[in-house]
Amino acid sequence: MSVYVLIRLMFGVFGVEFNGLADAIGLLILTLGIAGAFAGTLAAILETDLKKLFAQSSIAQLGYMAIGIGAMSLTGLAAAFIHLFNHALMKGALFLAIGAIAAQVGRASMQSIEGAGRQIPITMTAILVGGLALIGVPLTAGFISKVYLVRALLEQNFWLLAGLTFISSALALAYVWKIIEAAWLKERPAGAPVLVETPAHYVPAWLMVLATIGFGIFAGPLVDAAYAAAAVFIGGAR
Repeated sequence: MSVYVLIRLMFGVFGVEFNGLADAIGLLILTLGIAGAFAGTLAAILETDLKKLFAQSSIAQLGYMAIGIGAMSLTGLAAAFIHLFNHALMKGALFLAIGAIAAQVGRASMQSIEGAGRQIPITMTAILVGGLALIGVPLTAGFISKVYLVRALLEQNFWLLAGLTFISSALALAYVWKIIEAAWLKERPAGAPVLVETPAHYVPAWLMVLATIGFGIFAGPLVDAAYAAAAVFIGGAR
């Protein structure tokens, strides 16, 4: 909702026709977006609580949406819409999977998922795929988001910002690796509760995971819809 309100203000109230004002506001939003992307990612790297970790990650993802909006272009606004949709899929999968763990251990943390990859492999794989999508690995919806976001920046010759966006996205590998290390490379601590999984635990998460992969492979309808929505606000053609 906050992203939609920002778009309405940026393009409905001010509009791109106010060149000087639009450029100043766009630069401000771009700067805040880059700052948010790095702040959220670094906070997620330092976090040990899984829900808080991915909540911090959401700050970074909102930063990417702000970058698209701040580009003040048709492609940039379309990229923001694309990521708004894709982020709902990726983060939906992650929180559904984490919720299945939290229902058994209470608060899900790095310690509570140590060795979990052997006990609940289907659930933990859902978290892994969701995390890879946040990084922007090809064949996931996150990759499509990052491609159009970088494309929007390069169209405006924002080479430095495109590089910073790529670096921030790549840094997400650090917190995804923390989860991989805890779940698959560590043994289950003595006395830790035995985790179980049933279809009721992992099917909801995997429906979102499959949608994340589906929109990473068949992105055409979403991209077309995003450009159509962006054209309503900013006009122009692809």
